[in-house]
Amino acid sequence: MAKIDPEGPSCPVPIYEMPGFLLRVARQRSAAYFEPIAEKYGITPQQYSILRTTHQHPHIDQNDLGERVSLDGSTISEMVKRMEQRGLLQRRSEGRYRRLTLTDKALKLLRQVHPEVVRSQAQLLSSLTARERDRLMQLLSKLVDADNRYHAPRRRATRAPRPG
Repeated sequence: MAKIDPEGPSCPVPIYEMPGFLLRVARQRSAAYFEPIAEKYGITPQQYSILRTTHQHPHIDQNDLGERVSLDGSTISEMVKRMEQRGLLQRRSEGRYRRLTLTDKALKLLRQVHPEVVRSQAQLLSSLTARERDRLMQLLSKLVDADNRYHAPRRRATRAPRPG
């Protein structure tokens, strides 16, 4: 890969060698693979990530959920509100925390959607060998983790839900 010349638009580096461009194209392809799922089930990739994360962390605090799925406070609040109205999430206040759980309707939807999401992700990476897929995931995780040091809110300890 050629070095990016910071001198401006006369930069001789082809756009196909710029990481931001390639990440944007990869994001578009990922969205295209998810589109049939979105149409069939009426769920966005962000909503799927909220369902998966809430399933993996029952009674998760809404703010912690937002951090885990990389959504800011106002966005996660609005999404949770809409998903609650659709009957997918239950929210209960516990002091200053808002704890979330999946409804039976959400669990059913997640059981239907998850295998299709797994297939769409496999299709997205199908041109790569297993070793290349593993390396790509390592590098993307490293990139996201490095970026989070500068842009994501500091991760606070998750408060365990009270029994009962």
